Amino acid sequence: NRSVLLIHDNGGLGEAVTRLILPEGADSVTLRYWWKAVDSEDPQPNTDWLDVMIEPRGGFHHPAHHTAGDNPRRWNLGLIELTQFGGQDTGIIFQARNGPSHPTQWYLDDVEIEVCGEGCGGTKLFLPLVMD
Repeated sequence: NRSVLLIHDNGGLGEAVTRLILPEGADSVTLRYWWKAVDSEDPQPNTDWLDVMIEPRGGFHHPAHHTAGDNPRRWNLGLIELTQFGGQDTGIIFQARNGPSHPTQWYLDDVEIEVCGEGCGGTKLFLPLVMD
């Protein structure tokens, strides 16, 4: 298992961050990632969450919000369309936060940018992440 454990402590915050210049002129540019929440909070699973934020220069977008109650204990595929940011220096931030009780373990795996041009054979760029 080569996934990243973003956080597991109560009341904590974990981040994985990268910046890159997204390809310009592609038919589509898509962020793909797998996430999993292993949660110990039966009655209140939605107090812990994973946010995905896209930060082009001079702007901020918050396209995805996952809670521990969304398909817990299974790997889930996340997809975010990034074509509109082509040619821009863009930050991609995964931020997991846990409430004050009953910790949730947040995992992230296979983070990639899929770029499709004419004919769309698909080029995949796996992203390096910087852990804070």
